Amino acid sequence: MRDMLRFRTIGSALALTLLVSSAAFGQGKLEITPMAGISTAGGVDVNTEVTQRESFSVGSGFTWGGTLGYYLSRYVQFEIQYARQNSSLSADFDLDPAEIGLGVDQILGNFVFQTNLAGGTFSPFFLVGAGAAIFTPDNRDLPGDLEIDSATRFQWGIGAGLKVFVSSNVGFRFQGRYRPTNAGSEVQFWCGIWTCGPVEATQYLNSGEFLGGVIIRI
Repeated sequence: MRDMLRFRTIGSALALTLLVSSAAFGQGKLEITPMAGISTAGGVDVNTEVTQRESFSVGSGFTWGGTLGYYLSRYVQFEIQYARQNSSLSADFDLDPAEIGLGVDQILGNFVFQTNLAGGTFSPFFLVGAGAAIFTPDNRDLPGDLEIDSATRFQWGIGAGLKVFVSSNVGFRFQGRYRPTNAGSEVQFWCGIWTCGPVEATQYLNSGEFLGGVIIRI
């Protein structure tokens, strides 16, 4: 069931990508950029009735994927980004630390705002986007018949980088991105000026990525 959900999400993104590609192919408005790099570690603390406090962490790991971008104008681009992070999931319980393998698939839509310097050779850019992160634990690392279900969470991100073109159709792209992921919510006790009471607070898994790749413009 969880694999089917992941494949449907990825399939929907690919269908949208192919639709945009067919309309813009051959006009110099498309950029295909395979990329690779590293994602940083992130963690979140959660209150529980049993252990009072648990810390869940996603480790740093090799990340690969790519983008398909379409120029809406000379300085604005919309792109579909897919990234696959090979990582680990650790849960620091009070009595029983544990760690298992984890795969993270990220599918996002980004708006890229860029400018051109040195006749278009250098293009600094800023990006903002949102999408989904699909966490798939490696249950083979768990004892017995114990399983952890995969989970899909909302993710947004902001980042910046630089494109360097060596010709009108080929270049390099380097970027860094901050990407908080919604990890659920918990009830916290908050006090204002006149009163105190419980409030529901969203928890975020904070992490980042540093990627580089080759741009092919068609």
